[in-house]
Amino acid sequence: GNSKREASMDAVYMQRAIELGKRCPDFPFGAVVVRWGHILPPTSTTSSKDSEQLTTTTATPPTQQGEIVGEGVNDSALSGPIWHGEMVAINDTSKRGMVHPLTTLHTTHNAH
Repeated sequence: GNSKREASMDAVYMQRAIELGKRCPDFPFGAVVVRWGHILPPTSTTSSKDSEQLTTTTATPPTQQGEIVGEGVNDSALSGPIWHGEMVAINDTSKRGMVHPLTTLHTTHNAH
């Protein structure tokens, strides 16, 4: 059923995290953020100033359920102690404008 499909997809996401982790052999931690819910469509706001209309649109790229919306590799040796793969992936998700409560973080750990 559905749990077999979910386990299969988890394996795909973990494999991607493992591949990312290989980019930093000394600290091979990789992570991916996967979207599960619906991301809201672009928003528009309109305000008027001196009879001029100003419209601002914040575009959110369309994503599919199960799509990887953020990736990260341990960067703590160069950028500081908090930049583990998980933090880099969450930051990448934010930079892409994909912050959403219905996401899952898949991360590897050091097997040494």
